[in-house]
Amino acid sequence: MSDLHSALKNVNINPHCGKIDLYNHIERVKKHAKKWLEPLGKNGYEHSERLELYLNSLTKRLRNESGITADEIFILLYAVYLHDIGYNKDGQIESSGHQKRSQEYINREPSRYLFESFPPFNGIIPKIAEAVGIVCYGHSSEVPLDDIPDIFPDSCFMSKKLNLRKIVALLRIADEADDPYIRMKNSKSSKSIRKEIPLVEIQDNTIIWYWNQTNENDSLKFEELVQIKLKLLDTSIQYLRSIGAGEWFIVLSPQIFRVIPDMSKNVVCSFVGREGDLEKLHEKIQRCPSSCTGIIGIGGIGKTELAKAYAKKYKCYYPDGIYWVSLQDSSWKIEASKIFAAISPNVHLKTFVDDAEAITYISKFFEERKKSLLIIDDVKDEKELIKSGCFTLITSRNQMILGSDYENSIFRLSGLDYQGGIELLSLIIGNDRVSADIDCAIQIIEILGGLPLAIEIAAQHIREIPDLSFSEYIGQIQNKIEDLKIDGKEKKNVRASLEISIDQLVTLPEGNKLLELFEASSICPESGFTSNLLIQIVKFKSTTKIDTMRLVSKLYERCLVEFDQISNSYYLHPLLKQIAEQRLTKNNSRKTKYIKNYCTYFLEYCHAFNENPAYLIAEKDGVWRALLLTQQMKNGNVLCQKMIADLSTPYWDLIKDNNYLSALDYLSASNLEQIEKIGEISQFSNLLKPLIDNLPELPAPAQIYVLINQAIIHHKIGENESAILLFNKSLELCKKNENARLEMIIMSNLGICYAGLNKLTDAISYYQQAYEIIQELDWVNESGALLNNLGNAYADLGNKQKALEYYEMRLEVARQVGDFQGEANALNNLGLISMEIGELMQGYSYLYDSLEITKQIGDISGEGYIVANMGIAYAAMELEDKALIFFQKSYKIAKKTNDVIAQCKSLRLIGLTLAEKGDFKNALIYSQKSLVLAKRLKDTRLEASILHGLYFIHMKNGDEKLANKYYHDAEKIFSSLKLEHMVKNMDQSKKQLRKEISRNKSNI
Repeated sequence: MSDLHSALKNVNINPHCGKIDLYNHIERVKKHAKKWLEPLGKNGYEHSERLELYLNSLTKRLRNESGITADEIFILLYAVYLHDIGYNKDGQIESSGHQKRSQEYINREPSRYLFESFPPFNGIIPKIAEAVGIVCYGHSSEVPLDDIPDIFPDSCFMSKKLNLRKIVALLRIADEADDPYIRMKNSKSSKSIRKEIPLVEIQDNTIIWYWNQTNENDSLKFEELVQIKLKLLDTSIQYLRSIGAGEWFIVLSPQIFRVIPDMSKNVVCSFVGREGDLEKLHEKIQRCPSSCTGIIGIGGIGKTELAKAYAKKYKCYYPDGIYWVSLQDSSWKIEASKIFAAISPNVHLKTFVDDAEAITYISKFFEERKKSLLIIDDVKDEKELIKSGCFTLITSRNQMILGSDYENSIFRLSGLDYQGGIELLSLIIGNDRVSADIDCAIQIIEILGGLPLAIEIAAQHIREIPDLSFSEYIGQIQNKIEDLKIDGKEKKNVRASLEISIDQLVTLPEGNKLLELFEASSICPESGFTSNLLIQIVKFKSTTKIDTMRLVSKLYERCLVEFDQISNSYYLHPLLKQIAEQRLTKNNSRKTKYIKNYCTYFLEYCHAFNENPAYLIAEKDGVWRALLLTQQMKNGNVLCQKMIADLSTPYWDLIKDNNYLSALDYLSASNLEQIEKIGEISQFSNLLKPLIDNLPELPAPAQIYVLINQAIIHHKIGENESAILLFNKSLELCKKNENARLEMIIMSNLGICYAGLNKLTDAISYYQQAYEIIQELDWVNESGALLNNLGNAYADLGNKQKALEYYEMRLEVARQVGDFQGEANALNNLGLISMEIGELMQGYSYLYDSLEITKQIGDISGEGYIVANMGIAYAAMELEDKALIFFQKSYKIAKKTNDVIAQCKSLRLIGLTLAEKGDFKNALIYSQKSLVLAKRLKDTRLEASILHGLYFIHMKNGDEKLANKYYHDAEKIFSSLKLEHMVKNMDQSKKQLRKEISRNKSNI
């Protein structure tokens, strides 16, 4: 018997129908409750008994300080034994809605639950039954606590005014405290962890879960459960605190010491003059918790350094950790994995199907760590932002990145004032030299706009030339700025100080070597590189390794490269990288040599460490860059294959050991999962095959990831029926795991597959199902791609007007949410559909607007596709020369971005256009090149389109026999893919072409 129950001894109430002993009445309730709760198993009578014991401790302070009356204790204990009766629904156990059913059962049959001794109110049910029913209903955290009355009058009781809200808050805490004995959700299933938490104990203001440490990963799932509980109980704990019931916590014993990551970067030693900015930035961030603050400014202004300095100085304000994300050469899918690796370095790497899933997961993660600081560096697109729920700081050059709604959250960073600029100059050149000519020093700062990068480069240049006066340097830089104005170059002040510094390098004894090293650094990944890598790229014949390392240090001294002490690697400021790339492009033979040396270095590296996955993962950015660069090399495919083979060795070793989850982790950690982006689709499919064959060995999220990726591969190579089977299998798993976002993604992909089979009605059905999920959950940002797909499906059905409507809806959504990328895509599709319905000028106008936006947001790959479409517009206008220029430009962009599919399509268009111009020789050369790429990609549909183009070219050239061979090859592929509409189109174009050729012959 609990003290809580004992507190009711000798407590009687006198309703109209006679005296009731509250102690004895609860005794009767307990006896009957054994029958009421018998079918419920762990949620039955034992659970209620434990809750009474917990509440005995939870109410101790309230009872000692007269903070809870005997009447309220009576209702609380009554509800303890009735709150779960609703689990029994029509003889079956059902959790969903059980709290509401508990209330309904009491209201429907109050006498069954021993309320017959209490008088009914207004002839309905006793007020005491109504009160207990409200508490039973309110014990669920789904019910807002404010909806529960804090004053509930009943004349039966001595206190007459009962605080049901207090009773509900207490019951909620006790009920959630007992959760380990009942169930615990983890990544695999719901299961009891009674054996893992053998004891729950309530002490002074603390609920303690004693847990067994069975392995090093257990702490994560228990800590996750504690965080979930505290979040559920937040309003109840706050309310009890407000009425003097103390502050309640759930803790684990033994205590878990959480890893508090600090992913911030080291600040450069030349960071000066920003104390005022740091204080203002801190005020702005603290004023907007759970919101996003943006440091906005031009390149070279010091945004990243200010963010680094802020993280270091104000670290104590963020006890949940500091997290750094940079999306240059990366994605949320990769960066989210890095965050989880920082928290749990000994746990399997968290993998995600795509960026959308990673963003969803990482957003939930930060919602439970509200006192974290998340820094997202160099944001270029609003899609890179997330709603994190914690303190978020971004840096960006885009003035509109946060939109007008966040005007109060924008910190516009200006250049250094003259005091900060003088401090920076003095730090590098020396105080004596600056003080001797302070007026000219201030003038240099003004000319350079106070940009720290420009000032630092200028200071290093002046320091190198002791007899160079400040006034002479001013003359040099003003002349350089005038030259840059003529060239129309941006960032003139930074470029001017940089180019003067570079020009001066040539005058040094080893200046040419310094320049070579600077240009070679543009080949390296943006995440960083070692001096040893630069040495291997340039391969100076007469310079020792030590001397070359000294030269790299010289570049650092001149601020031409930067150094990160944590990673012990060099890297280039984005603007410096751009200039280094431009310089290297002017010397094609040197660039070719550097690319070859870079790829050879990483080929040898992968071979040397092909049995050491940690080394391969450590250099994954460098290896990935090498794989991309092999695409630019003559015979580079051989190197690419060798590198992939060595990179895959640890993966196959793990597969041999039946360690499938670790193998999957390695695919993600090593960047092997991205090889399909460089045309190695079959290689990626081979890697996934053993995981598909052993799917049950993986947890559900990993199974979904593998199935979706393999399905996407099947779709890309035209095997849509196989893709559909895999997508349906992943859909079943998603529904079991209640992952609505992935369910929507799979539905959308099923639509794409059915469209590939020309089953457009089925495709539209799946698109609509996915769109319904989006509308139900109000995911406006997710709707764009689906509206686009619906437009495409209706366009293929021949319903151009319906397609136009969906593309216009896509455009409206994109503009509504500020999605510039989506706006560009919508305009592009509106351009294409307008051309198809004969509105050529309107179509061209849409494409032009699309191209302008694409250039503004820096989407080079997207620019290539739109340029190709503009070429199609010119071809439709019979302006072949103009069309050819655009197709060639599209091909150059595709080469630059390593987009093999875009290269293939551009080559095909160039070939067809040359044929229209009568240049059949070159038309065949370009078309054959296109065919080679399509076969390498194993894109059979694209291959068939190229074969049909070759038919067209040979027919135009008068070689009907060879033309017919290509025609039948194309027809065979389209038929095997069940693309009957393509076969019909071929047949129609064949008849049209024969008429045209016949007409031309008669004219001759």
